[in-house]
Amino acid sequence: MSMEKPTIYDVARLANVSPATVSRFINKSSAIDKSKSIQIKEAISTLNYQPREPRPYKDSLSIGVLLTTCDCPFSNKILTGINHYANQTRSQLVIETSDWDPQQEISRLKYFRKLNLDGVIVVLGHISTQDTKQILGNTPVIFTCRRDSAEANTLNINNLIGGKLATNHLLQLGHHRIAHITGPSNVFDSQCRLQGYRESLTTAGLEIDDELIVEGDFSMKSGFAATQQLLTKGVSFSAIFAANDHTAFGAIQALDQSGLKVPCDISVIGFDDHPMCPFFIPQLTTIKQPLFELGLGAFSSLRAHIQRKPSNISLPPFELIIRKSTAARNPLN
Repeated sequence: MSMEKPTIYDVARLANVSPATVSRFINKSSAIDKSKSIQIKEAISTLNYQPREPRPYKDSLSIGVLLTTCDCPFSNKILTGINHYANQTRSQLVIETSDWDPQQEISRLKYFRKLNLDGVIVVLGHISTQDTKQILGNTPVIFTCRRDSAEANTLNINNLIGGKLATNHLLQLGHHRIAHITGPSNVFDSQCRLQGYRESLTTAGLEIDDELIVEGDFSMKSGFAATQQLLTKGVSFSAIFAANDHTAFGAIQALDQSGLKVPCDISVIGFDDHPMCPFFIPQLTTIKQPLFELGLGAFSSLRAHIQRKPSNISLPPFELIIRKSTAARNPLN
């Protein structure tokens, strides 16, 4: 049975240093303590580790893209940006989805490694950045919509600012009792939007009522169920900040079935600017985030990393899109 080639992680483990230190030693990008250099040299020799040779400079690349799903505009918009940059450079994309299943994610990553791709872009995902890099071995990888890490190349939109922007819009309309239907608690973007909500309320001098915070999963069904839960509990609120537009659509349906009108009785704001927002009744106020530009930036940053060039990606800011689903607080609420 053939043994897999040792990776930079194997060297780091044997030398008792971080993978980043091994990388700096190999690339001679910064000074390293003499004792650590000796440990790394010995580990490389023991394992017979062969660093991945940088491929000759070329515009055309073979890039793997791993998505949690292709069934939502969020992922599709990012993928459209990636694909746009790939077309400009005549690069090839290998696109796989994990369907939110960690085991499928591991399987897809192992498949990417076998293909000997130039690089990989991971959008969202459940597997840690360290485990992902270990599976991919020496294949360069960039992560989007993931917590920043000193050990990984990441590119993110600041969703904390987006959460503040949504909450502040409702506060400016006079709403003080604002419910928040979150995304999954283990998703980084969801955590940041919740933190933005909390910080905006605190800055406005309002107490945070945990009864007004209900966890969802970014689906219309969860938005519907969470809103029903809020109404059943009998807590008072005059507005809902939904963690994404699908959640907002479900929330509006639940309010309508309970005899409450949007925005006359309850204002609702979403997040993402789903293509359906202008056509929904009422048209949905939402936060537009630069997903297309995130895809462009992810490919550009990965390409620069592969070619060992500096990269400084600047993403456009969030944009508040005011439509018909938010209004000044009804004084009767």
